[in-house]
Amino acid sequence: MNIVVLIEQKIAEGKKILEGLSTMRERSGMAINVTYYVAEDVQSAIRKMNKWQLTCKEILIYRFGESHRHTASFVETITAKNSGFNYRREFEHEMNEGLSVLEGISESLSLGLDGTNYAVNENSEGVKPPLVFISHAEADKKFANEIITLFEFIGVKGKEKLLCTSVDGYRIPLGRDIIEYLRDTFNKYNLFVIILHTHNYYIRPVCMNEMGAAWALKTKYFSVLAPDFSFNEMTGVVNSKDIAIKIGADDCEARINQLKNELVDFFGLPQPDEDRWPYYRSSFIENCLKYKSCKKNKTSLRETIEPASTDGLIALSHSFKIFEDGDGCYPFQIDVKFAAQNEDVYFKSLRLTNKRRFVELDGYGAINDTLYLRKYLKPNVLNIEYSKNANYSHLVEENYQTSAIYVEDHKLSKKALETMSFHGIIGLRRQMDGYDDFKLDGWELHVFYNMQGELVIPLKTIIL
Repeated sequence: MNIVVLIEQKIAEGKKILEGLSTMRERSGMAINVTYYVAEDVQSAIRKMNKWQLTCKEILIYRFGESHRHTASFVETITAKNSGFNYRREFEHEMNEGLSVLEGISESLSLGLDGTNYAVNENSEGVKPPLVFISHAEADKKFANEIITLFEFIGVKGKEKLLCTSVDGYRIPLGRDIIEYLRDTFNKYNLFVIILHTHNYYIRPVCMNEMGAAWALKTKYFSVLAPDFSFNEMTGVVNSKDIAIKIGADDCEARINQLKNELVDFFGLPQPDEDRWPYYRSSFIENCLKYKSCKKNKTSLRETIEPASTDGLIALSHSFKIFEDGDGCYPFQIDVKFAAQNEDVYFKSLRLTNKRRFVELDGYGAINDTLYLRKYLKPNVLNIEYSKNANYSHLVEENYQTSAIYVEDHKLSKKALETMSFHGIIGLRRQMDGYDDFKLDGWELHVFYNMQGELVIPLKTIIL
């Protein structure tokens, strides 16, 4: 798409957000001559603005570069949205500044006054530069390193040709969010994805998401199975034996030759030295045969699996994951797998508590020690581990509007199992010198059910 058309689309979106600020509801406050707004309206405005600003910024970086004056001018309009009480006036000022910069860029490009040859970055007709991405679990970096040694001999080396997030020299740039960077990579490059199938890989949601993206976007991919990982353990969307190397199998050498030829064709490389190739291929197989991926319980890495129970209800597993989103905000996800024992269970309420008081941002900004979890999502609808970015709060709001289930009076039949996933934001109190520190301990989930039943689940906090 032409860059001018793209910028004009973002300008139109920005104007709609600006118009929407006029609907923010005022609320009463203690100070005189100060305008207060309903907390949920403020948070909704912040989410929409953040999403719009981030998208505009990424477009400008991609088309012009991070240091270009167009990008720098727009970035200067982005501020931390946490000062003062008249949020609407501050937000309107910030949106107007951003729109003014984009309109200036659009006019400059339309009149041909810009010195940047932005058309070079358009990749006309959808042509994208080739790149190999090694999709693997961090715990399998030794396995990944063996792959890279082989690829370097073939001629696939350097950051412009290869991306591997755990191996030095091929990592993502410092300061970039890994999920955002990988998403950009899938969009900007013609990818050849090498999937390292191990036991570690299949217990990491981010890895499974990478596999799903490779399959859904129809990118070129090739699977490599660890010596202790079998074909019948390939449970993801990529499970074809026709495009896989099984280390130690009878056809292992032939499959490696096939992969070499596909990489040569993909990059337009000359064939590697035929006399030395058998040595590198044999060394690769020999070193990989020594490697064993760790076969662990699927819940052991990320979840607290000690069950909490009462006579009527058991929490078989539970996890509490958070990340810092800035301005004292901590988006969270709580997953609990419930089992009803000897009777039907009717849930009444769920409450997240901590003796140390915090600000409930899902409500009206009141300082509390309890956050009521009134709705939940089914598992896998939203996962904080690979949705952790500036749009996460928006994703929570969107999914809760369309897919959430009310906790109150929800029935769990006798002997039945159900996993509930809760999402929201924990806010910390603001002091004169900044925000309170987030405390990892002291969190509990109180589950009230039937007439007088209460299940208390101590939560272990996992910071992502």
